[in-house]
Amino acid sequence: MSVPLSFFLRVFYRRKITNQNLQNSFPQFSSGELRKVLFDYYDNLSEIIPEIIKARTISKEELASRVHFINPKITFELEKKNQPILFLTAHCANWEWIALASAMHLSVPADIVYKQTKNTHLNEFLLQSRTRFGGRMIPKNEAAKYHLHTKNEHRIIGLAADQTPVGKGNIWTNFLNQQTDFHRGLLTLLEKRPIATVFCKQIKTSKGHYS
Repeated sequence: MSVPLSFFLRVFYRRKITNQNLQNSFPQFSSGELRKVLFDYYDNLSEIIPEIIKARTISKEELASRVHFINPKITFELEKKNQPILFLTAHCANWEWIALASAMHLSVPADIVYKQTKNTHLNEFLLQSRTRFGGRMIPKNEAAKYHLHTKNEHRIIGLAADQTPVGKGNIWTNFLNQQTDFHRGLLTLLEKRPIATVFCKQIKTSKGHYS
């Protein structure tokens, strides 16, 4: 944990909305319990940010020692069918390292759907990091068209659609005691052409190590 970075995040990074979301989600928690969850969140974030920067230079050997794939047999069996496979996940653990390791670990091309940032320099940095080991980045607004044009290619499509969606036609439901909207992107993609879908759970096993 970077103490200065964690302190900075606690003070300046989405403190108000994070507090409100925690209070809505866990009304049974005491103020002390909520404070612990809040600080744990910022402490964890202070570790992930430097790791994301490290993704730009990390070697294949070090990445392989830090990201472990459990039960890859599921993917290998689907790969034998020579059809596209959709990997569905979320922004948990270190999603950047896991996406990077997936491109290195899998035997077929990995296409990752991503949301472009407003900062062009940050966007370019992330693109360079994410494609170092052969992964292809597909902008979110081009994903459906890209899927149709490459529907017969044997490849992996990675999608982490847990960010706040924009536009109309989203799905609204009660989630963690508050009305929350979700992307329709996955449904739209599967409606156009049903494909095998695998949910990839990501967990942090220790500092700097993930499964």
